[in-house]
Amino acid sequence: KAPLCANLQPRCEVLGEIPAQLDFFDAVPDYGIELYENKKQKTTPETALEALRALEPVLADEALDYADKDAIFDACRRKAEQMEKKNGWLLYPLGIALSGRQRTPGGGTDLACMMGREETLARVRAAIARLEG
Repeated sequence: KAPLCANLQPRCEVLGEIPAQLDFFDAVPDYGIELYENKKQKTTPETALEALRALEPVLADEALDYADKDAIFDACRRKAEQMEKKNGWLLYPLGIALSGRQRTPGGGTDLACMMGREETLARVRAAIARLEG
């Protein structure tokens, strides 16, 4: 009898890729600030620095419930509205700051929810320092 995985070969290959896609949870990989360049989101390293500086106090707010990803998203959305920016302009840099990657299995607010306040703030502050040079 063939092993179960023989019938599901494409799926098994995808499952094998999961650990490599999530390794940023252990540590942010070294990355260049050019990752913040995104024409669609209209972001650059300079605008990413502005966005992350604006998000830092929002994410540091003790009233923000990190167990609720919708609450994190709503707080970030309100900040984007306040700044008269699109959500992606603000959230794209957050995802990179938290993961060191342009694409992740979840967005920046999903990652913040999973990482919690302390780790999220540490990574955002490290990204700000990286962007400041």
